[in-house]
Amino acid sequence: MSSICGIVYKTENIVAKAKIDAMMQKLNYWNPDQSDLFIDRNIGMGAMTLYNSVFSEKEQQPFVSQNTIVIADARIDNRKELSALLTCNEDIPDSQLIATAYNVWKEDCPKYLVGDYAFAIWDRNEEKLFCARDHAGFRPFFFYSDDEKFVFSSEIKGIKALTEISLSVDYGWIADSIATIAQAKERTMYNEVFRLKPAHSICVGKTNSSITKYWDLDFSTKTKLNCENDYINKFREILDEAVACRLKTNYPVASELSGGIDSSGVSSIAFNKINKDNSRFYALSHVLPDNLLGKVHPFSDEREFSNLVCQYAGIENHLYVTSEDKTIIKEMKAAIDLQDGIMGQNLYLFSDNLYEMAAEKGCRTLLSGFGGDEFVSNSCSGYLESLVHKFKFRKAYKKIPSKNKIPLYRLFRLKLFMFENYLPFVYKLFRNRNKWVKERYRELLFDKEFGKKMNIRKRYSVMKGFPTDKSMEMRQYKRFNLPHVSLRHETCYIAARNYKLEYTYPLWDRRLMEFFFSIPSEIKFGNGKGRYIYRKALEGYVPKKVQYRADKTGTTISTVDLRILNDKENIIKLIEDLEKTDLETFVDYKRMKEIFAKIIEKAKNPKAAKVNKGVFLKALKVLVYQKYSKSDF
Repeated sequence: MSSICGIVYKTENIVAKAKIDAMMQKLNYWNPDQSDLFIDRNIGMGAMTLYNSVFSEKEQQPFVSQNTIVIADARIDNRKELSALLTCNEDIPDSQLIATAYNVWKEDCPKYLVGDYAFAIWDRNEEKLFCARDHAGFRPFFFYSDDEKFVFSSEIKGIKALTEISLSVDYGWIADSIATIAQAKERTMYNEVFRLKPAHSICVGKTNSSITKYWDLDFSTKTKLNCENDYINKFREILDEAVACRLKTNYPVASELSGGIDSSGVSSIAFNKINKDNSRFYALSHVLPDNLLGKVHPFSDEREFSNLVCQYAGIENHLYVTSEDKTIIKEMKAAIDLQDGIMGQNLYLFSDNLYEMAAEKGCRTLLSGFGGDEFVSNSCSGYLESLVHKFKFRKAYKKIPSKNKIPLYRLFRLKLFMFENYLPFVYKLFRNRNKWVKERYRELLFDKEFGKKMNIRKRYSVMKGFPTDKSMEMRQYKRFNLPHVSLRHETCYIAARNYKLEYTYPLWDRRLMEFFFSIPSEIKFGNGKGRYIYRKALEGYVPKKVQYRADKTGTTISTVDLRILNDKENIIKLIEDLEKTDLETFVDYKRMKEIFAKIIEKAKNPKAAKVNKGVFLKALKVLVYQKYSKSDF
């Protein structure tokens, strides 16, 4: 794990060491193990490295060879295959492996790299900068460009460190944050700063620059094996490797364990891969404090299932993350400072106690099961619709899951799919998505004048919701590409790095995704159920009660309401204080107080009406930003 930054002048200007020093000073909040910089006339680059993988301990960044200078925040996983193709040592550091790949394949090198990475390469011969980001956006990469210079950094704060760069807030970003819309992958909160999108590279020369998409899921690639068991065994083989290659570290490993099938599978496989060595493994689960079970929303937690997994696998170091002393406002302010603005994703806000506990145990790797729902263990939504669309009615009828196998229920479901395909106006009588969007829209807490100014109604209706294509593969493809996915990877990665933890996601392994995408739909939707191949691949890793669990939905951080109750007075005071200021009004203060009262009621009373807490927290984050970052306006 590393932080990287740099400046390339497109003119004859010379990079001053003080500027690279300023960028690195801003990025040096997490106390790396090694740091250095490289400057040569119009190019300056710096890198700070955490020694985590067994290969990183040999890192000396920037890595300087005769014609290339490389800085990388990377973990390359297909080392065996690469070393054979490149005829190099398999155990060389990641930056050196990337440099070797570039020297052979030039700008095509990212196509051959499997892993998590963001890197920059200065090509001395051609006097150009080449940068790339991994397929799913695990490692962040921000940049600023004008006629004179190109500036890049692992975090926005590295770019903000340069006083000659003037940044302005994108009010559309604020509008989208309040409206709970996931912002486009290339945007940031500042008009002048951009993200390099996942699976993209950028080449910067003196006269021009270009951005290229180097990888995508391939609809034309199809895998044909002899039988169902062959698919399951191959999937399991790749899944095992996806977990194993993320465990090559000399430090203890931590794993998020919610009790759902995704995190349970990752945790159990990882524990098996380190030979069930309890001195090297910690499973961490968000739970309510014992004395508050049944007293604070959600009134129960996932401990039954996470305990089952640990008992079954033999995991002894199962730590409960209770967060009883945590609040909201203080943590939001710290997160805004760390992330350099408002981030649309919220999960990292409520994981600080988990990060602290993992760091206290000496862990430097944090495994996550996130990504299963989005891809390799998703519900296979769209499979039945695709069968109807292809006139395979009998097969669709047989595949429709039904409690008690009620024929009339199956027939009703089949008719719905037929109506959706051939009589959409009838389908809308049963499933009116526009109605759902309108109901959710009415819950938003933006100020009416600000909403009109930013045209939030139109933005919300266009951008909200999950893919509804008739092809299951197209739905999966679009879900993988939803903006919130890479944003979650990025924000959680930055948040965990603050604790010297390297976030990693085995279920997003490129090889695993490519295999899953290429196999027949009926294998993914086996026995009339989604998640089929993933469940079968976990045979022997998790108990049956977890393997075939069907009642798990959403993220499972059970202490959000507890934090809100702990910070009740400060939240009310913040809303009232901002209401009295002359700062621009972004939210409806009156409705915020009304919704907050309902949240407090729901937190204490299980019979209280449901309330959209996420909408409130997104609006609250904007208020925290306004109060503590007034200079940005």
